[in-house]
Amino acid sequence: MTYKTRISSTAIARASRCLHAFYLQCYGDPLEKRWPEAGMLLQFERGMAYERQCVSSLPEVVEPRWDGKYGKAGFESTLTLMNEGHPWIHQGVLLTDTAAIL
Repeated sequence: MTYKTRISSTAIARASRCLHAFYLQCYGDPLEKRWPEAGMLLQFERGMAYERQCVSSLPEVVEPRWDGKYGKAGFESTLTLMNEGHPWIHQGVLLTDTAAIL
């Protein structure tokens, strides 16, 4: 099953500041979406570099193995890691009836 809505950790963080932007990302018309400019892309790159730095400092970090396309496979891999008792799971996948939360 593929999900219409893929919710990223960035979207969840953005929702804590602006529910309107979160709603538009989930339900808005993709053709009306404004794409980020160069300055915003640089901010994204810096944010991802900071995330990698933070994650690399954690002991025993694991990531679910999946192709990045089908949320159910990512969820099953995440659930396996959770059941195995790993203390840190980076980029885990959770599912609802309508969305894959990445």
